[in-house]
Amino acid sequence: MDTKQLITFVTFAKEKSVTKSSMKLNYAVSTLSEHINSLESELGIQLLERHGKRTTLTKNGEIFLEYANKLLSLWHETQEAMAFQNTVRGPLRVLASESLGLYKIAPVLAKFAKKFPNVELSVSISNPNSFFEKLETEETDVVFCFSLSPYDGNAFQAATIFEDDLVFVAYPKHPLAKKKDIQPVDFRSEVFLLPHTDSFYRQALKDLLEKNSVSLKTKMNLDSGTLIKKYIQAGYGISLLPYSVVQSELLSGELVLLDWKGPVLTAFAQIITLKKKWQKPAVKELIQFMGNIS
Repeated sequence: MDTKQLITFVTFAKEKSVTKSSMKLNYAVSTLSEHINSLESELGIQLLERHGKRTTLTKNGEIFLEYANKLLSLWHETQEAMAFQNTVRGPLRVLASESLGLYKIAPVLAKFAKKFPNVELSVSISNPNSFFEKLETEETDVVFCFSLSPYDGNAFQAATIFEDDLVFVAYPKHPLAKKKDIQPVDFRSEVFLLPHTDSFYRQALKDLLEKNSVSLKTKMNLDSGTLIKKYIQAGYGISLLPYSVVQSELLSGELVLLDWKGPVLTAFAQIITLKKKWQKPAVKELIQFMGNIS
């Protein structure tokens, strides 16, 4: 049994297609079959079975898949430990929500990249809904996301890098821009611009309105905080966003803070990694580096 055979088997289990697996691995179909046949011969069990044109895992194959994933995870960990030892180098994959990746942490990551030129830093903006899954499957090393409370769990290592206020913002000429002592009831007749359904600050607004028995008359769903700001700057609607996302527009006067007198809403910016016995030196350095963010 070797890692190529295990990778072939795990890839097939994920792709559920011999053709797709062959293309992804850049193997001939015959090579893929050889790998699976060798595994079956060594284990003494059948891993795949054919149903007409479809090929699926057998019950034994499903059981072995769990062990194959563990073996490959341990192998990757061993490779990393031997390759990097105590040096800060190699690939470092970072996933961030848009509200963090495009604003507060961007200049910090740039400084980190300059300090550690041997780290191959890869930063992607993605939907936070998939972050924990991608950490578990080791598709990424680190994630940055906002939450309404600090992470409290056993599977992941998390640290709060800073706290941010959630603020209500509008175009300077919006009627609410001049109003004092704004309460939840003042939002009933307003157009609210909201991000995707699993956004933490959308949830914060929903909880706030429900507690005060307020229903929004009009909502508009947009794909990102950047897009929301563009619509508000064009004079349409109001929104609830992290202060760091709108800071530059507030300073330039393109947006204004509403005089909110309701409860203070706080966002916790988190750096989260999978708990592992051995962690890449680059990951450790990044966590320490982010401790200096202001």
